[in-house]
Amino acid sequence: TSVIGGTIFYALFLFSNAYHSAVFWYSMFHLWGGWTPAATLRPICAKLAQNASERAQIVAAWILLEKSSSAIFGAPLVGFLTKRLFDATNNASDEVALSNREKADALAFNLFVL
Repeated sequence: TSVIGGTIFYALFLFSNAYHSAVFWYSMFHLWGGWTPAATLRPICAKLAQNASERAQIVAAWILLEKSSSAIFGAPLVGFLTKRLFDATNNASDEVALSNREKADALAFNLFVL
């Protein structure tokens, strides 16, 4: 339920229109679904190791992979996909210019999907 609730709160955060509602949904996301990786997933995977040295190596490699993949596939990939989306829309018809609201919706959709 934490993952499902966290996903719902994150979607509501991304698609909120007002600042106060965005802050509220962002806080709800972190309160509801932010504890699962640190409290559940890492200790379960750490139990798979035989001794403390293996456990430290596994957790260090896991955190390294997690941080480096988020640096590559996080904001840079979302920015690249959103820019391509805007360029494709602008090149298809030069007469139609996207409003800031349409651009924000496209960016929120790409952030939510990734």
